[in-house]
Formats: sequence, structure tokens, C-alpha cells
Amino acid sequence: MMPKPHRDWSGWMSVNSQQAMQISPHIDEDSLAQWAQTIDNEQRLQLKDGEFACACDVRSLHQAQYVALSQLQNIPATWVRHPWGAASPEALIHADAIIQGPVLVGPGCSIGRGARIGPGVVLSSDVLVSGGATVQHSLLLPNSYVSADVSLEQMVVQGNTFADLKWEVKSRLPVNEGWLDTLRQRDTVTPPLSSRLLALGVIILGLPLMALLVEWQMWHGREAPWVRKSVVTGKDEEGKLQLSPLRTKIVGSGSCGWLLGMYGGVLDIVQGRRHWLGIRPRDAAEWYALRKHWQTLFANKPIGLLNAPEWHDDPSNHSTDAQAAADAYLIVKSGWQDRLRVLLNIVSQFSLREKSK
Repeated sequence: MMPKPHRDWSGWMSVNSQQAMQISPHIDEDSLAQWAQTIDNEQRLQLKDGEFACACDVRSLHQAQYVALSQLQNIPATWVRHPWGAASPEALIHADAIIQGPVLVGPGCSIGRGARIGPGVVLSSDVLVSGGATVQHSLLLPNSYVSADVSLEQMVVQGNTFADLKWEVKSRLPVNEGWLDTLRQRDTVTPPLSSRLLALGVIILGLPLMALLVEWQMWHGREAPWVRKSVVTGKDEEGKLQLSPLRTKIVGSGSCGWLLGMYGGVLDIVQGRRHWLGIRPRDAAEWYALRKHWQTLFANKPIGLLNAPEWHDDPSNHSTDAQAAADAYLIVKSGWQDRLRVLLNIVSQFSLREKSK
């Protein structure tokens, strides 16, 4: 028997001055949530049993899927409804696949001919189920591949790792056996070939000017045109930080050093370590200074030579949260119109910075 999940507070609240004085300045999040539930508030929405789920472990994560499966009427309007459930318009389902509801099929998923899916199945996103496979009462997490003639029941699968809830077993299958595997990540850290070729062209064209700037730097006692900084590029499967050396400008080297730092960044693009546009490079200390939700969002995201500017009144005040919010905006807004708007803001803020000098 699973323990009944405790009720928690999610959202916002409004209190008067007398109630606000009752809140300790040292109160933690859990205590504040419990205190919020003691306030008489006619506008409070109390969820009923079955309207919420708690995913504290693998089993409860599996059980949480039944909340979504029981409320198919609340799926997005853009999804395609079927007698057995619903599917994203970006999913590919063979006409000869055998599906018994309730089933949810997320974006980027593909179900082959003759595959048997359901009941009680959620394919989250970018999941490939080959023809002949059988999946029942299971959750398949993103970027998972299920080969033909494989039968899954009461399982949570992530790539080649699975948790069998019936027998309470967790295991990882050898990749070379090909039964379960991890698909290639959609968000790749390596820039595309076109970006690297463009960077190579910039390197060649800017070489004469950069040679003069390097001589200028050496004349002023600086032995290197830039410094190397070990920045966090993501996390491995065990959650350990992955670091990569990137070229950055020398602090206090002025406009000359800034140009050389940018030139070094373009070299990083040629080597596949950066993108033209991406999140800010952060070393381990700067990474751990971020809040947990920022770390989760930024893990394994491309690092950019150009970054979304911070939106506040004082450009000289570099707030960690403001920079993180700008990076998050860039991740979420991935359309070309949004990227163009970010580039125009970068040019605008650079112009304002030069005028203020």
C-alpha cells in the first residue's frame, strides 16, 4: 500500500498586515505552505482525491500517469482525439498499430505497424515503439526506444534503464543487445555544421586584425590573447557536472581584449564547443550559485557566444537571477522571430553601453 500523499500548497496567496506579521522571517517553504492552509480564504481551491498526484519515487510517478489518463477531456485542443485516448499532432502512429485505451502519445513519438499499446500507457515524448512490441500499464520517458518482440508491463522506462514495478526490480540493459535504448537527444550541444562553417569564415577574415591586436596585447605585457575558463556544459547520467574549457576575454583588457575574447569564442564554435546564440558560460561556482530550477533547465543546453540581454534599468548591475531569466527566455523562445528579437536587443544594449562610456 502506498502512503496517502499529504496536501501541499501550490500557487500564491494574499494576506493582510496582521497576518503578515505572524510569519517568521526565518520560516522555511514547508512550514509556510502549512501555515497558508490554516488561513480562512474563500478563494482557496482545494483539490479532491484523484485530481492531483505526487511523484516522489518511481512507483508514485507511474501512478501519477493515471491522473492524466483519467482526465483526457483536459488535453490541449491541438491534440488529436481517438477512441482510445489522444495523441500529439507531432506523433506518428501506424494505421495497423493495435491500441487499447486509455493511452496518451506525446510529441515526437512513433508507433510501428503491429505494435500493441495499452491499456494504461503514456508515451511522453520522442519515444519509438517498433512493430511487434507490446506495452501495457507502463510509462516511457523521453528519448526511449523499444525494439520488436519486447513486452513491457507495469514498467517505467528511460532509455535502456527500466524499473519493473511488478517485481520491484530496477536494471539497465546492455546497449548492444538492442532491446531498450536511448534515442539521440533532440537538443544537441554541438552546433550544426552551417554554424561552424560560418565561424570558420569569420576566423579567416578576421585573422589579420587579430594578429595586430595580439601584438598590441603583448606590447602591454599580456602574454596570451585570452584565458581559458572551465565552464559547465551539462550533467552526466549520475548527475555529475561536465566541464569544458572555453576561451574568454582577459579582465581589464579593454575593447582590444573584448575583441580577442570574441575571436576566441568563434574558435570555440569552430571546435563545436559553443553556439552562436545560447546560455551564458558558467563555472562550477557560478553554476551552484543558481537556484535548483535554473540548474535543471540549463543542464545540457547550448552555451552561446552571444547571450540574451538582461532586462533591467541598470546595465551595470549584473544580477544572477536576471541573467538566468534571460537565458531561460532564450531557451523557451526558440522561433526565428524570437531569436531575431534577442539579437536586436543585444545590438541595442551594446550601443547603449558604448554611448555611456
